Amino acid sequence: MYAFFLDKSAQDSQTLQDYLQDWKQKNKIAGQDFLIEDVDQITTICTNKGREFSTVVAVGGEDTFQAVVGESKNFEDKTVLAYIPTSTSDLTKRIAVRDYKEACEVIAQRKIIELTALSVNSQYFLFNYEINIVHGEDGSTPTSHIHLDKAIQLDLPTDNIILHNRYQELLPHNSPLIIEGFSKNIISSDKRSIFKLASHRIGKIGENEKRLQLRMPATRIRVDSEARLVSGSGKVLKKPLNIGLNKRPIRLIVKRGQEMQAVLSPGLIS
Repeated sequence: MYAFFLDKSAQDSQTLQDYLQDWKQKNKIAGQDFLIEDVDQITTICTNKGREFSTVVAVGGEDTFQAVVGESKNFEDKTVLAYIPTSTSDLTKRIAVRDYKEACEVIAQRKIIELTALSVNSQYFLFNYEINIVHGEDGSTPTSHIHLDKAIQLDLPTDNIILHNRYQELLPHNSPLIIEGFSKNIISSDKRSIFKLASHRIGKIGENEKRLQLRMPATRIRVDSEARLVSGSGKVLKKPLNIGLNKRPIRLIVKRGQEMQAVLSPGLIS
């Protein structure tokens, strides 16, 4: 059975929903639509019914697809994942679709590739995983406690952490993970600090510059904090986070003719 998870952006487009229904009838696809208001609903549905799904389709924003991947422990190993977008993103480029119409045709063609997902506690991610650290009432930046491979411990005041899954990198590597830490402010004026040397401007959050504090490879990572930790899709995370303890094959539908090199990332550290 197909399962279609439609987030708010998909629900707001009647044109998309009409096209999707016509496409399912034309291709004789039996499935169930789930109208999603938040990521916790995805968790509940997949926990209760995930083993019934042969193909799981995220319809909407990239965060919805990432939330579905996160629940892949609840699917059978042979279950296939697919994505129908409501906007362009890095993911639409990877699977080579321009819009929801082309995505439906790609799903019908059913070219399947296998990728390796890594774990964050009991969830999984394919490419990148975002962790936001919730500030205190006084606006101060909480300290995150980061343990790398049981060999390095860093106590870092940071606003945002990004995990990179290196199984999806083109270049060879010696570790499956890269962790990055970002702050709205420079945390040290000491020019000898490794964080200051590594920092550079990559964009802005409102009027504040977002600066890179940390970038390091690792095999296993543990993240803890006195503050709340929230995923990029808005899910409150149970602390501490144990990252990279498990891996899982993910079967993903991409466009026919799309080379594996186009799906993978160039890599941050060779």
